[in-house]
Amino acid sequence: MLDSFYNPIFYLLKLNGELFKSLGPPSFPEEHYEREEAVLVWDKVVENAIVPNNRKICKIINKFCHFVDSEDLLENYFDFVKHAESYEVFRKDPNQLHTKFKYPNNFIDIIVSGRARVINKLINIEKDVGKFISERNY
Repeated sequence: MLDSFYNPIFYLLKLNGELFKSLGPPSFPEEHYEREEAVLVWDKVVENAIVPNNRKICKIINKFCHFVDSEDLLENYFDFVKHAESYEVFRKDPNQLHTKFKYPNNFIDIIVSGRARVINKLINIEKDVGKFISERNY
């Protein structure tokens, strides 16, 4: 669950977030000439990192959705997939339809919560196994 689903999604989301923060629109300078350069850099980052990372996340969700923790809702993951697919189309052909598929702002929190639940479940299983072994005197 962790290695195939939650951890890779967490890493890719964090990486995309850091790229957005440091090179994306929030970081663009006010001065027109510098802003134009920043936009060109951002376009390359989107093309070479953000979109490929989004594809990887979608592939993980599609392939390993059976690893979604029982307390998670699949709909949360579908929202990200819809956003990523729409964004990729929007990059090639800008349109207003993309505004319907905004990045799910709480998606990283959903991943963090899911990871934490899985980790806690694994810790509890280890404790239970340890108790079982010590009770059996193995």
